[in-house]
Amino acid sequence: MGLFGKRKSNGTQGRGVVISIGPTKRGARQTGKRDVEHTVRMRVELEGVAAFETDVVDDVPLAKTPLIGDALPLRVGTDDPRDVSIEWDDMPDLATRSMGSAAAARRGDVAGAADAFGFTLRNDPPTGRPGAA
Repeated sequence: MGLFGKRKSNGTQGRGVVISIGPTKRGARQTGKRDVEHTVRMRVELEGVAAFETDVVDDVPLAKTPLIGDALPLRVGTDDPRDVSIEWDDMPDLATRSMGSAAAARRGDVAGAADAFGFTLRNDPPTGRPGAA
């Protein structure tokens, strides 16, 4: 347990891909706060360990709110791989991501604009629409 009852992991670095995110019941009542408690469901990926899914309940900084599909920097316990904490300080904020996306778009780099938000463009062939020539 860390300060104020928060569990802190001193383990190894990993990454977690966000599957879902939403406020907890407590977080939904925190209407006057900027950093609200959320449950973040993610797929944890560690070197040498099979990927697994877990939920992390944490106060999510408003400026760093992740999107579904984002890869988050994690600290994972060495004794218990389910002891997962998100390293918010190592994650860019939304303003930085937006500026990077805008700069790429101004250069005409559509893929770079999407990548700034963690998205990958698909090069699917057009499927066509009924009645299209």
